[in-house]
Amino acid sequence: VRLAAIDVLSTMDGETPAGLLSSALNDADPRIRLAAVDAFGDMEGATATMALQQALADPDVLVREAATELLAERVGVR
Repeated sequence: VRLAAIDVLSTMDGETPAGLLSSALNDADPRIRLAAVDAFGDMEGATATMALQQALADPDVLVREAATELLAERVGVR
């Protein structure tokens, strides 16, 4: 259910979805955190960039790698 909610939030614009997704970055389940990182990767703006930067410190390597790749794409590094 949480993964489905993140999927829906990723299609919405505005600060409310970003705020709800931010809380998913602190979820105990790394799959939820990874989904939130992927959703932020699809969003524009400073809030999304800050969330991806926060995910660089995630305890799960897959979450950190995803955040690193998405941030690199934002600055044109590939």
